[in-house]
Amino acid sequence: MKYLFYLFLVGLALLVQVALGDLFAVRGIKPDLCIIALCYISMREGRRRAVIWGFSAGLAEDLLNHALLGPGALARSVASFAAGTFLSEHAFHHSYEASFRVMGIALLNNVVLFAVLSVIEHWSPGVLWWRILFSTLYTELVTLILFSLISQETWEKLYKEDSVPFV
Repeated sequence: MKYLFYLFLVGLALLVQVALGDLFAVRGIKPDLCIIALCYISMREGRRRAVIWGFSAGLAEDLLNHALLGPGALARSVASFAAGTFLSEHAFHHSYEASFRVMGIALLNNVVLFAVLSVIEHWSPGVLWWRILFSTLYTELVTLILFSLISQETWEKLYKEDSVPFV
């Protein structure tokens, strides 16, 4: 049942990101809702399963965006592995702590993704760093907004439920 919830969560994040992302894009940069969902899954499932979820979500996103297959899957896999390694349920005790940890994972995801894309699309270093930083900060803003909508009781339920975060 939890895997159906994860599938729904990632599917909803990808659907909103791909279908409605252009409405929220600023100079071509969109918030990364998928990385927020993958951080939650990574926290709950550990790094082995997180890599599978990350790779699958990245590959699905590459397909939905009609982009080159691989960069999204690679970036999501690396970010999910890091999230499964460095995030634990206790790290998500407070929304502000969780949002800063998600920002670090989003930064790692963006460094890998945009580094690969910069080689393919021949971006200058200035454009590369601008895209990495702006995308990370935009994702952090959305994370703060989403996390502020979650009540403290829900946060406590999230980290008290039985699961092994480091599988």
